[in-house]
Amino acid sequence: MAFKILNGSLLTATLTDFASKIAPELRIFPPLLPPGTVTITQAPGVVAFRLNGIVRWLIDVRQFAGSPTLSVTGTLPHAVEIRLKDARFPGTLVPADFICSLKPRTIFGTPMELRFVLGGFDAHTNLERWLAGRSLAESAVSFGTDVCPLGATSKLALAGQAEARFFPNWLFQIAGGATPVARRCPAFPESVQTSRVTRSPFDSCSRRSRVSAHIQNPNGPI
Repeated sequence: MAFKILNGSLLTATLTDFASKIAPELRIFPPLLPPGTVTITQAPGVVAFRLNGIVRWLIDVRQFAGSPTLSVTGTLPHAVEIRLKDARFPGTLVPADFICSLKPRTIFGTPMELRFVLGGFDAHTNLERWLAGRSLAESAVSFGTDVCPLGATSKLALAGQAEARFFPNWLFQIAGGATPVARRCPAFPESVQTSRVTRSPFDSCSRRSRVSAHIQNPNGPI
């Protein structure tokens, strides 16, 4: 039986061409293991989330308006629930109330559900990866929220559907169909009660009735 000798250079070129065609179809999966260990420390009115010993998310009732209360039930690595109630973002009427529910830790990390009153925000993510900036806490939201007064007879509100992301530095990033509107008091004719505004307390940019807004504690990262 005669054997044919393969051309090595031709085989290499063929494999390289084949690899270049299938490479775009390959997906790179994120690492399965969490990027570190989370610990929670508490003081009256304060909860700090630490990742590998570094504070990544700090909840401090002194940074909020209203009459905020903070409660914690459970301890890691078991289930934990953290509630912030009767809190508002400083200088606004926007509620900051939330419930953070942590499931028992697994080898893949700690599953987290974060629910804010604002817009009905409800995000599911991995706590360790979120604190490390490798995963997002994002949710669809629906607004019908007063933001702040505009003098004695008007106020700024946020209305519509949007997508929102929340970050450990207390940045709320909102993008989509939600639109800031200025409303006059009911004593004025209906035709002038609502109008679009080009500036707001948010860092906003409107285009085709779409808005990107950032809500953050004015005192900086809490």
